[in-house]
Amino acid sequence: MKLAIFDFDGTLFLDQTVPFILEKFTELGYPKHRQTRVKRALLFLFFQYKVLKKYDRESFRAIASKKVLKLFEGFSKDEVTEFFEALKIEVMPLIDQEVLMALRQKRQEGFETVLLSGCYDVMLAPLKEALGVDRIISTKFTLGELVTVSGREKVKALWENYNPDEIDLEASYAYGDSIYDEFVLDLVGHPVMVNPEEDGRVFAGEKGYEVWQTRKNSV
Repeated sequence: MKLAIFDFDGTLFLDQTVPFILEKFTELGYPKHRQTRVKRALLFLFFQYKVLKKYDRESFRAIASKKVLKLFEGFSKDEVTEFFEALKIEVMPLIDQEVLMALRQKRQEGFETVLLSGCYDVMLAPLKEALGVDRIISTKFTLGELVTVSGREKVKALWENYNPDEIDLEASYAYGDSIYDEFVLDLVGHPVMVNPEEDGRVFAGEKGYEVWQTRKNSV
């Protein structure tokens, strides 16, 4: 079996899910006071990350993913699902068309397409059919202890869903946007870095990754 593994934030999705969810929360008619409280917490976290250098990018994003859950305190499971179903309409115009075309092309070529992301499963599940992806492996949404699927955890999560002995890794592809996707990109024979920032571009050159600079088009 050959895999084509796609990251979501910054790779298939042109935005970042945490600020996107925060912005859309009130636009979809939910209480502004919840958004304001979470925004303040995230601004302080951003100060700790950027100014105090307390966290690296991956740690910052993992903590931010936990803090944004405060938006949904007191929500029932059905209410959470309803929010993310409504969010689907807002997400699809921000899907990178070229990366989506690559995903669909790989599926036509017989690859098992995998969306491997630290994003919440409840956000990605409504997108499965529209994207045409075979399997989604992501962070399980919970208001309890959140275990984010990122960095090395992505590799662990991948092998919890597939038997490595059954995968032709040399023939497989992986697509990511940053140096934090290194662990997944290094698994496969065809690693691709999509729209990396300057540090990622330099890193990709050192590692021998293919680099894509895609057009910022919608679906």
